[in-house]
Amino acid sequence: MLFGNIANDFSKRHEGTSNFVNLHDYKKQKVCFEMQAAHVIIRCPSTRATSSLLFLLGEPLKRNAVQACGNLVSLVPGTDRSDYILTDEATSSCIRCYIARRRGLHDLAQSYESRPVSLELDLCHCATSAINTPCRLPIFRMKRKFLLITANVGSLFEKSCRIHNGWLKTLIQEIEKVKADFVAIHMQEVGGKNYEECSSQVPPLVQKVATRMNDLGYSTGRAYLDLEFDLPDKYNALGSLFFVIDAILLYVEQYDFMEKRYTKMEKGFEMVCKDLGICSQLRKAKFPKHFWPAIKWGRKGFIHCRFRHNKIPIDFLNVHLFHDESNIALIHENPSLYSDNRKRALNYVLDEAARVSDANPKQYPLFIFGDLNFRLDSPSFLNRLTVDADQRHDSLDPHGSFGNDAGSLLTVEAAAKQLCGNVRDGEQLRRTVSAIEFRRSPNGSRTDIPSSCVLRIEKNRFDYFNHKKLLNEWRGYLEDDKEAKSFPSLRELTIQFPPTYPWSEDPDESEALMKTRAPAWCDRVLMNTAAFEMVSQNKDAIYDSIGKEVCMGDHKPVILSFTADV
Repeated sequence: MLFGNIANDFSKRHEGTSNFVNLHDYKKQKVCFEMQAAHVIIRCPSTRATSSLLFLLGEPLKRNAVQACGNLVSLVPGTDRSDYILTDEATSSCIRCYIARRRGLHDLAQSYESRPVSLELDLCHCATSAINTPCRLPIFRMKRKFLLITANVGSLFEKSCRIHNGWLKTLIQEIEKVKADFVAIHMQEVGGKNYEECSSQVPPLVQKVATRMNDLGYSTGRAYLDLEFDLPDKYNALGSLFFVIDAILLYVEQYDFMEKRYTKMEKGFEMVCKDLGICSQLRKAKFPKHFWPAIKWGRKGFIHCRFRHNKIPIDFLNVHLFHDESNIALIHENPSLYSDNRKRALNYVLDEAARVSDANPKQYPLFIFGDLNFRLDSPSFLNRLTVDADQRHDSLDPHGSFGNDAGSLLTVEAAAKQLCGNVRDGEQLRRTVSAIEFRRSPNGSRTDIPSSCVLRIEKNRFDYFNHKKLLNEWRGYLEDDKEAKSFPSLRELTIQFPPTYPWSEDPDESEALMKTRAPAWCDRVLMNTAAFEMVSQNKDAIYDSIGKEVCMGDHKPVILSFTADV
């Protein structure tokens, strides 16, 4: 007797419940098991028969049908008066063994073939007990695996780019390794710096990603690419890609922001590259000009998409915040000049997300991942690198030559005082100072000895005397990464990976940092409290950078993978 005890227990706990039918009516039903890569989809002939089948499968699933159904199996009504039961990887292994045993297969591998298997099952196996099963089936929660990826892809789109293949291979390998049910990829700087010339390279690359994903069982995907650089007031060069494993497609809905309702996702891959401003599946914006009127307006903004998994809405925000324009400005002006603008912009994104919430007081999971351009706290980081060093300016005199006389030498303490000076004085100094050097002189001497230079900073140069040490000892300055703390409503998993920027764009130097900026964790995955609770309850969650030994461009992509009950 496969399920007698379980069924009897279920019957006792539901005595007197209406809308129940006698299981004797459903003997000898044909049930189809469709094999997927890591799942089994079960098609049952009727709603009532499906409910009975769950109990029948309860015996192979550790003799606890209720627990098995609640934690390992999920089902939704089908369109042809049948139901679809989707199993997770652990459950599917039990079912494959069950199928192999029922069909007398000596080679268990045959039960893993990607094809339908039809079995005639006696859904009233316990003939001595009148077992009642519900007409209307519940939606059981199941463990679903998510993979979120953020990647600044500006380096990929150059005429002589040599890193396409390595980047794509690394990305797909990571996706294949994680085996997620739902994959979200956020890209920034699609089209690269020369976007007018190179934006045409973006769709072919995304199509390659979609083709590889299809090979892995993700035949349904959506790609939203902002390539409309001819609309400068709206163009933000962001791209958001979403892929759904075939086995859970029936459970995933996408939000229509215009209709204000969720719609089923049609199978297949769709790419949208035009008229994103009127595309109802997303919201996009470029940050208002008044956020930073003093600089050339860049391509910074956000794209917002929303999906529902088993009736649980989840928001995904692709965000690209302002970068640090000048290394020197960070020292001689207000060191929070750039971070304040990033804070203003990200708060704007949060306000916009709240504005289009479902008017429900319950907070739903929200993930913000992209190139947030968070940088290290400059004063503490520089003091850490330049202990016992003096600061010297290289100034541009009226004749255009550089001066480095001893009179231009400043101590770190004196430089700290300038950090508190007014911005106008800082701007004047920035126009005359071309470089700053930190030097350690023997016995406190102020003699100019080139070999004693510890750090040289220019507008677009950050040249530390031991760049290898800077890379290998990143844990020593991780505590200088403080910018995320400016957002008390957002959470993040603990960072346990090296800085994600600025890496060499030369494939022959893939494990070296460029000497352009101070290292920083620019690429992040932040989340609201609801999302954090969803992620943190999963002890196997992974928050990491990928492609550490491969040239991925100046940014290393960052991933967050986790399993959640939805």
